[in-house]
Amino acid sequence: MADEIGEQQVLEFLQRFERAQGTEDFDAVRPLLHPDVLFRFNDGDYRGLEAARGAFESTWALDVDDERYYLTDVEVLHVDSNSATATFRFHWSGSGDNGPFHIVGRGTSVIVRHDGRLKLLVEHLSR
Repeated sequence: MADEIGEQQVLEFLQRFERAQGTEDFDAVRPLLHPDVLFRFNDGDYRGLEAARGAFESTWALDVDDERYYLTDVEVLHVDSNSATATFRFHWSGSGDNGPFHIVGRGTSVIVRHDGRLKLLVEHLSR
């Protein structure tokens, strides 16, 4: 039986995921995603790696200068040997066609152990 996933591992995983998104390269994000990943955003659900790729790449294609995405108020709600759940506030800021913006919302991530590594299975973001 695998050791329990620790709270620190969850926090480090979320930081790695945050950094990977910042590269704006799906090949950096893909290793952190479960093959059956589900992203639930205000504009819809994106299931599986190819749907996730489309969602990320369409966001990255937006004309945003000084873009920054980061998490605050991370709370690890549950950990066991195969999964973890965390909630957080997300922040997305930058400058676009209509000037500077700063969007704040809430999120939940479900992280699972898959093939011996932590992978994001579900991320739900809402504003």
